[in-house]
Amino acid sequence: LKQFCTLSQALSLTQHLMFIFKLRRRNEAVALHLVAILSHVLRRLPDYCCIVEEVIKGLDNPEAEMRSLMSLDNETLCIRTLILITLMSQVCPVTLMSFLSRKLVKEIDNLSKWPQGNVSIEAKKAQKEIHFLSKSKALDEREV
Repeated sequence: LKQFCTLSQALSLTQHLMFIFKLRRRNEAVALHLVAILSHVLRRLPDYCCIVEEVIKGLDNPEAEMRSLMSLDNETLCIRTLILITLMSQVCPVTLMSFLSRKLVKEIDNLSKWPQGNVSIEAKKAQKEIHFLSKSKALDEREV
């Protein structure tokens, strides 16, 4: 994973990763693996979070992309996207806050009520992190 991150930075591969991310419309398996890789980067190598940030920020509409990835047409992709959002709130919160919207939060709230365990478990984790992040941001704004 570290070699992947080093190579991605050395060869400026984030543009290619963004393109791969957008391929999900044609091939969900590709998006599934890329979301998993981005999550692993945040979980195992948070010093390389800039790769994840560049990929997400480079999307035309990160909020809409995340919502579409959380579609329950592919439960595994939905779960992995929720994990990515949770990890982003911990490792690169500024990037997450840059595209976090009421629609996205509402989608996560709806998924937290989903009857199938893994989807609702990961949605509840994301809810908790977003709630904590929102409270922290509100406190920071009051201190300024």
